[in-house]
Amino acid sequence: VDRRPVEKTLLEAGSTGLAYSDEEMVAAVEAIRDAFDEHGLFSSHRPKRLVVGIYSGADVRRIHESGFPQMVLELTMECNLDCRYCKVSGHYSATENRSLHMSRDVLFEAIDFYYEKSLDAEHSHISFYGGEPLLKFDLMKQAVEYVRQKTEGAKYTFSFTTNGTLFDKEMIDFFIKNDFSLLISLDGPKSMHDRYRVYRDGGGTYDAIVENLELIRHLNPEYFMRNVSVTCVVAPPFDEIDGMFDFFSSHHLFKDMRDRGRVRASFVDTSETGFLKNIGLNEQVMRSSGVIGKFIDRFKQSLLDGNRHFMSIEKGVVFPIIYGLARRQVCDIGDYIAPNGACQLGSRRFFVRTNGDIQICEKGGECYKLGHVQAGFDYDCIASYYRKMEERMQDCTDCWAMIYCSRCWVHVGDLDKFNGEEKERFCNINKATILEAFKVYVDLLNTDPDCLKIFKDIVVS
Repeated sequence: VDRRPVEKTLLEAGSTGLAYSDEEMVAAVEAIRDAFDEHGLFSSHRPKRLVVGIYSGADVRRIHESGFPQMVLELTMECNLDCRYCKVSGHYSATENRSLHMSRDVLFEAIDFYYEKSLDAEHSHISFYGGEPLLKFDLMKQAVEYVRQKTEGAKYTFSFTTNGTLFDKEMIDFFIKNDFSLLISLDGPKSMHDRYRVYRDGGGTYDAIVENLELIRHLNPEYFMRNVSVTCVVAPPFDEIDGMFDFFSSHHLFKDMRDRGRVRASFVDTSETGFLKNIGLNEQVMRSSGVIGKFIDRFKQSLLDGNRHFMSIEKGVVFPIIYGLARRQVCDIGDYIAPNGACQLGSRRFFVRTNGDIQICEKGGECYKLGHVQAGFDYDCIASYYRKMEERMQDCTDCWAMIYCSRCWVHVGDLDKFNGEEKERFCNINKATILEAFKVYVDLLNTDPDCLKIFKDIVVS
């Protein structure tokens, strides 16, 4: 590697108005030389191939031998709301049948299947999902009772995601007794929340949700603080985004919850939907609105303030990449490397549909069927997904963002339909996020080199 052009360029930069002396520029060149010689940094070497390394059903079976921490059960596709951005609202191309429900037989088959597969797991967790799972509260109770009888005191925990409108005292008492974790949807102050999260007749749901949250806190304040979390969907237009931040920072129900990392946020899913078109926006306008920058600015400030929960509304945009940068090991890139981002299918969690089909997770739509609770996992089919992923990702070896790309199975979508246009969209979004994270990382180091040490004490499982 001829380093003289690098040194010449840096010295010329130092003489064109940048605030660095010649000595500082020479020292920087020496640091780059050392990094190249000792660690292979700034090398032009590229890997020959991305290797997943899972090619057969036997390979998948070995991965699954360690047990399964979580099963998610889709009790029903039915919902009492008509949220404008929901996947089953009619605004998405892949709208599914909202009348489907899980039968008692399928429920018990799923629990039997999970019990057998998780015998060696240190901890087992069952989540209930919908639709709106509280519409099937009786089925939820039967599931818990069946688990208690079957496991004879083994450690099982429970949770569910809900729109928060259907609680009553009987339900809350049951959830407190069984130490359920609750994730309740609330999109900010009333004016923001009631814009999209509405009943079938168009009426807003904010008042009912807040009333129910107040009831849970009144019945058991300790349980409320320990087990209740809120998830917020951020959707355009973003005219009240600052009000959303202020709301979760100041409202008496959420201030402590937020400070303990129990308020989450995600941007509305814009793929395969007419939702944005219906409100006169497109994805490009949404991404150039400046709202992501507001999230990132607040994330940076929370890090500089030493807040280990990172003001949890803001952290999701760049947190995973900053986390990876702060904890990375500096080493050469080999000829064959494993892709980052994609989970091992079915090994951490799996999703059981109302008909008993097993899929990757609740966000996967119709993609990635892994088997059925009666027949078990289809190991050969799962192995074929890994082979297809490896095949589709081979041109990634020439990408500068290769190491930090997410490659989530759900975001990649149907691998059989993964064409060039779809991949370009996926890659552009990922690279823009990664580049923004790099900027945040450098800016934080320049402002306070010690602020990222907090990541050393955090483990993301």
